[in-house]
Amino acid sequence: PGLRRLDLNLSGRLDDYSDFGTSANPKIGLLWEPVEGFKLRSSYSESFAPPALGRAFSTSRTGQVLPYQFILDLFGLEAPDPALAGLDYMQVLGTSGDLKPETSQTFTAGFDGTIRRGRHDWSLSASWYDIRFEDRLGTTPVPGGLLDFYAPNIAWDDPSAFPEGSVIFYPDRDEIDRLVGTFQRPVGLFMGASLDTIGIINNVNVVRNLARTETSGIDVQLEYEIRLSWGDVNASLNLNHVLEFSQQASVSTPAVTTLDTYLNPVDLQLRGRLGWQKGGWRAGLILNHSDSYTVDLTEDAARIDAWTTADLTVSRAFAPSSASWIRSAELSLSILNLFDEAPPATPSDGVYGLAGYDPTNASPLERYVGLEFRSSF
Repeated sequence: PGLRRLDLNLSGRLDDYSDFGTSANPKIGLLWEPVEGFKLRSSYSESFAPPALGRAFSTSRTGQVLPYQFILDLFGLEAPDPALAGLDYMQVLGTSGDLKPETSQTFTAGFDGTIRRGRHDWSLSASWYDIRFEDRLGTTPVPGGLLDFYAPNIAWDDPSAFPEGSVIFYPDRDEIDRLVGTFQRPVGLFMGASLDTIGIINNVNVVRNLARTETSGIDVQLEYEIRLSWGDVNASLNLNHVLEFSQQASVSTPAVTTLDTYLNPVDLQLRGRLGWQKGGWRAGLILNHSDSYTVDLTEDAARIDAWTTADLTVSRAFAPSSASWIRSAELSLSILNLFDEAPPATPSDGVYGLAGYDPTNASPLERYVGLEFRSSF
């Protein structure tokens, strides 16, 4: 009694990379089923991932130089030092040349429950997760979830807010030349800016290894199915609620919360589905919802609306054909973003090449219709 099932899973992975060394990572899983239809589970795992080829051997590192006054006017800022307003501003873009592998530790705990009563089937699953990354690739987080253009003002008031060298004030020409010598693409000079009059070098937007990234949250999945004379009807609801998402650029800088800000994860996402199946016919209507959030975490931050879209799928599976060269076939129609909902509008950001939407939490694609024929031979 109370021990219908008990599973212990032990596994491990050994990686060996010529450029990034060797790493051994374990995984431990435990599942306990005290009574039929109810399971408790938990797991702990570690992971190791070298930088992707496109990052490790990136050739896109470069910089662009603009009049600093243009940046100040664009974002409604004041120069941290009035003397900087008449100088130029260099924004460094691309990937750092000394990347290290990413590692992580993941802990999960949850339960699965099922109930079957006649024609009715219910199931509920919930999981809590906590993931801690070390050396995860990313750009240096800016306090308050602000864009990197705000970094000079923050660094001037509090140099400890960023790792050393993230924002450089009044660099000399030798320092500029050494930096430009590491670029793989020519420097872009805009609006009459020059390498001779640079007052600020901003390295915050360079992709590098961050000291630590932490995230935790809850996943919930609810499913229901009923068998009727005119077909089986099923419905499901999946919820993901992110409780924490913070990044720490280096061990000497504070952790920065970036949850619910522009280009970062949203705290709540929902996905609901209503389906029907009878014989070879299947149909499903899916609703996707992403919660509203703000551009940054300041008091006057602009709000970005929630986004809800619908997808529709219809398919027909055919019985095995009498032809010897074909066993079965299926024809399916899918319509993504059924009602052609545009992504929520956001402030445009020229440095990222964006035009009014957040690619982390939305898509600019309009209604998409796909027709697929699939067969087994």
